[in-house]
Amino acid sequence: MKNLKNDFIEFSRKTLEIDTIEADVSFMEMGLNSIQIIKYINQINQDYNQSLTIVDLMENDTLEKLFQKIKENE
Repeated sequence: MKNLKNDFIEFSRKTLEIDTIEADVSFMEMGLNSIQIIKYINQINQDYNQSLTIVDLMENDTLEKLFQKIKENE
C-alpha cells in the first residue's frame, strides 16, 4: 500500500505541477486555483477509475484523506 500511496503522491505532484508536495497539507494551503482543482479531479477520475466531485475534494482536503477516499471506492 505504501507504493500505491507514493505513486498517488507522485501522480498528484505531476498533475498539479507542484515541485514539492506534502500528504498532510490541505489543497487550499497549496494555493490551488479552481482550474487546477478541476483538472486534478478529472485526471484522478480518468487514471484511477473514480467519479469524484469537487465536494469530495473539499471533504477530503489533503492528499492523505483523498488517497483514503479513493481506496474506499475501489
